[in-house]
Amino acid sequence: MKKLLLSLVLCGSLALVSTPAAARGVIFYSTGEHLDIFQKLPADFEFEDGDHMNLGVMYNQFSIMWIPVWNYGETKWAYVNDAKDAYDDNVTEEELEMLRTEYAYDIPDKPRIGFWDSIGGKLVWGAVIAGVVLFGRNKKDDDEEQPEAQNEEPSEEEEQV
Repeated sequence: MKKLLLSLVLCGSLALVSTPAAARGVIFYSTGEHLDIFQKLPADFEFEDGDHMNLGVMYNQFSIMWIPVWNYGETKWAYVNDAKDAYDDNVTEEELEMLRTEYAYDIPDKPRIGFWDSIGGKLVWGAVIAGVVLFGRNKKDDDEEQPEAQNEEPSEEEEQV
């Protein structure tokens, strides 16, 4: 009797002090400024601290699991260092014209976001969502068919065996 009482007290105290456990998914997302290098510039183009700079495109982006979902805000030209961790977004039209004429770079008037960042991520997420919908629909159909198969009456041949 003592062992039973001690077991009940022990189980009851464990139930009172335990915390409920639940599986929770983790979704990584990011939002903010995104930099892409558009054109590598010659070695004499440097920031004040001596880092080499390139002509790049700066825009704001929202991504889930490192796959771009949405670009928002203004897309503009910027000088970006090689590591893409420093930038200067004060690119003037005169500087762009100088790069076009002196270095013969083909630079459009308005900056463009690359295919992956503008469209590619949306295609991937669309395929993922379509796959989940189709897989969920097929799974639901399979679940509905199984109970019907179990409720069927055995045939005459099965009864004789």
